[in-house]
Amino acid sequence: MRPPFEISYDEDGDVLYITGSDNREAVGEEHPVYGEGCVLRFAADTGELVGITIVGTAYKSKSDGRGFKE
Repeated sequence: MRPPFEISYDEDGDVLYITGSDNREAVGEEHPVYGEGCVLRFAADTGELVGITIVGTAYKSKSDGRGFKE
């Protein structure tokens, strides 16, 4: 049985990918709270959350508290 999500990190680009294991076609939308660099991806056919892309993950983990913690 495959896990529902796969997680990968591109260290050179500082991008974290959390992707549904079924690889459906998706539409991206910036997250209203975390804003630029945090994109929620929804299945084009059902609107179900199928992935998250976070650009600048390492930077956000060291930010002013609005970002992510290490």
